[in-house]
Amino acid sequence: MIELSLRACLSYTFVGKKLTGFTYNYDLFWRLDWIKRHSTNSEIYYKFDAYDITKGWRPQSNLHNMQVFNNKVLNTNSRGLRGTSEFPYERTPGKQRILIFGDSFTYGDDVSDQETYSYYLQQLLPNAEIINMAVHGYGHDQMLIFLQEEGIKYKPDIVILGFIPADMSRNTLQFRDYAKPRFIVEKNTLQLIGSPVPPPAYFLKWEWANLKSW
Repeated sequence: MIELSLRACLSYTFVGKKLTGFTYNYDLFWRLDWIKRHSTNSEIYYKFDAYDITKGWRPQSNLHNMQVFNNKVLNTNSRGLRGTSEFPYERTPGKQRILIFGDSFTYGDDVSDQETYSYYLQQLLPNAEIINMAVHGYGHDQMLIFLQEEGIKYKPDIVILGFIPADMSRNTLQFRDYAKPRFIVEKNTLQLIGSPVPPPAYFLKWEWANLKSW
């Protein structure tokens, strides 16, 4: 009876409504919100998102002049990084290399490629290579994994973290814009859980079996 009551209550809560401040920091509500949106043929979060087995999601690669954010323009390179510039792993002689990690503020939600702060930083530092490795919705856990997997390959001189307080709460979640890994502390060391991340089909198929009372 408790389980059925909770399911009925949650079904009512997500009829045409968005996450509230109360529900913002709970996996369950993010997951149910995603299920609701995905049932209407939406993508992981944005249309340019792609499933990523180690981080949950990241932008698709090779997007060209995609219209997003109310007629703003989005491009991604062959590795899914924001903008049209390609960056080989090998260093360019004589140029400093700066990586920027962050969430939607750094990625550039609601702006075009040439309106992100990483783009402006590139204009200020023409003798440097500024690589925007931010992804919307990421917590510090996903940023760290991305740095370990890809960022280190670029052999950066400087790594900048675009920080906002909301990122900290994301570190406690295993579902946000989509399912994600997270770190827990065991015996004074960080242990990664929730990895590999299940594909979208898993949640669409098995959400009915998740106990809401638990």
